Amino acid sequence: MGRPHELLTHELAELAGVTPRTLRHYHQIGLLEEPERSSGGYRRYTARHLAIVLRIGHFTALGVPLAQVARVIDDDAAAADLLATIDADLAGQERELARRRARITTLLTHHGSADLPEALLPHAQRLRSAAGATAAERRHEREQLVLLAHLSAGASRWLADLLDALAASGADHTALVDDFARLGPETTPQEEADLTRRLVELLGPALRDAERPVIDRRSDELLAHHRAGSVNESQARVLAHLTAAVDGV
Repeated sequence: MGRPHELLTHELAELAGVTPRTLRHYHQIGLLEEPERSSGGYRRYTARHLAIVLRIGHFTALGVPLAQVARVIDDDAAAADLLATIDADLAGQERELARRRARITTLLTHHGSADLPEALLPHAQRLRSAAGATAAERRHEREQLVLLAHLSAGASRWLADLLDALAASGADHTALVDDFARLGPETTPQEEADLTRRLVELLGPALRDAERPVIDRRSDELLAHHRAGSVNESQARVLAHLTAAVDGV
């Protein structure tokens, strides 16, 4: 049996609020000196060991790495410098957390997806896919928005301005989106022309006032390749006619 002022490993761990494994780790890295052992080979800790473990805990609770504790535990000036560094890092983390929370709040407010460009969040409802769109089509549309936002710094703002103008005009584009989704092998040239005309009528006034984003050739090729893999021949023709008509506005 140990003397009253001595503690066994599990007793020290319990008093200090750590685990025996933590104490062993402190020994291994040199933070806690080995105590004397009993005749039976048990470590016999003292109040000083308890004080050291408690001090280590106070430092680590503030974010001081174990590797730095030995350097600062008895050097107030070094500890102050290290804590100032940790404080600056925590301030940066707080700013980043605040930014993330603000982003999440905006997403929840507008029922938007995490990958929707921020400028387009107020238009999350308008950007929803056609009612009959498949999961693959919905995924492709979102990929197009993400690519457009990444490859052209002004593209998201341009599209947001366009949607603002459409909202101000009171125009309902839902039917056009659905009609475009229904284009296929059975669509006649006249139906394609009619849809193109309706799209130009809807988009023309807004496009007339919007400053179109600058997209370099390589980015334009990437976007075109991605788009080509998801539209059928009829849809591709309507998009081509729409582009030609818009360029002539």
